[in-house]
Amino acid sequence: MRNRYFNGIIHTMFPIILIVCSFCTFAQQKIKPNEYYKAVKGKQSLDSIFPADHIESITVSNNSGTHTLTESELIQLKEQLRNAKYTGSLQVKPGHITLSIRLRSDSKAKPGNVYAYTGMINFDGATDKLGNRFSGTYYLPLNINFDNYR
Repeated sequence: MRNRYFNGIIHTMFPIILIVCSFCTFAQQKIKPNEYYKAVKGKQSLDSIFPADHIESITVSNNSGTHTLTESELIQLKEQLRNAKYTGSLQVKPGHITLSIRLRSDSKAKPGNVYAYTGMINFDGATDKLGNRFSGTYYLPLNINFDNYR
């Protein structure tokens, strides 16, 4: 009697647990707005010195390897870069995420060393539209986690 009761519970609970776990596994995480971006909203935008429209491709290198952004990912990230706001010099020590940005051949701008973190991007030794060198950290409007690129 007890064994039959136990088997009934297993046959009922197992499908429920399987469905819940499957839903959690396949549910996409929504990218949240960057809270720090609100604090620097009036600051200089990255697009005023670095031409996001000149970007042809971006390759993200992280612990998962390297990933060249698809066309839709590139469009989304270019929009984020256009609206990124200056927050100051290097805010966080460069970590394991680097971006390789390829620009149009006729662009005066050069990306230099580009490091990324959740919701921010850092340019080190870059050259702007006018040929002047710049470095700094920029907050992105969305809290993009660059570790998620695989």
